Amino acid sequence: DYKKLTISFPEDCLAWNQLGYVRSYAGDYPGALAALQRYDRLRPNDANPQDSIGDLNYSFRKFKEAAANYLEAHRRQPDFEQAGDLYKAAWAKFESGDKQGADTVFAQFRTARAKSSGRVADLVAGDWLYRTGRGHEAFALLRTLVSETTSAPLRADSWAQLVVWDLIQHNRAQAAKDAIAISGTNSAPVFIARFVSLPSASVAEWENRAQAMFPPNVKSLRQMALGYALLLDGKRGEALPVWEQIVKSTTATDLFARAVYARLQGKPINRPLVPEPNNLNQFAAILDAL
Repeated sequence: DYKKLTISFPEDCLAWNQLGYVRSYAGDYPGALAALQRYDRLRPNDANPQDSIGDLNYSFRKFKEAAANYLEAHRRQPDFEQAGDLYKAAWAKFESGDKQGADTVFAQFRTARAKSSGRVADLVAGDWLYRTGRGHEAFALLRTLVSETTSAPLRADSWAQLVVWDLIQHNRAQAAKDAIAISGTNSAPVFIARFVSLPSASVAEWENRAQAMFPPNVKSLRQMALGYALLLDGKRGEALPVWEQIVKSTTATDLFARAVYARLQGKPINRPLVPEPNNLNQFAAILDAL
């Protein structure tokens, strides 16, 4: 369908961009690259074509090439997605084995992002530190953040992140303490963090808790909370059917849920998850730990 659009409207940049992504999802790297390069020729000064090519290369584990694409996108438009291409480039460098270069680029991202979003950049930095093997620094940064920020939503999101990390570290007692400190907002991550911090229990008890805490009109949130709770309670086998249902009930572009499900089945992840600079997943470290 997108190919037909590009034939009928050869100057339509969105059509070429979408054609590139769907070819990528279909496993057609050469075809996807050709479509995105056509988009790049149509908009040689825009960041998005190089950002899209970077996503393609990242998805096919061409991390060095992806880093170069993201840095070129940032060069063209430094303010594109609030310097989000620096975040993507940092992860691409990290995955390529260039950890020093990754830290350098991430520091540039953190500085740029702080100008527009303030201390939210510290929450993202905490995720970066934890997921790149510096848990002690990550905990220290976020505990400082929750003590200093005046933003109730940021404080709540930071406490929720701490709860998740506590549980990954098998420190349920600390998770319970951190969950008590959560206040000021009721986002999905906050709801789930409060739920998963409850005492260890049987599968049946976790299911009963989920039924009691999450009403029928938020069934998808209930399933997700139960899936995370079982994983963080060490019940990997019991979590498998829950994540199977989560995958069946979400859109095909929910690649994170599919990655968790693949890991639980002992299968490789087909596509690396492209970094999301504007949508922090506070549960991302769970996938790393599987």
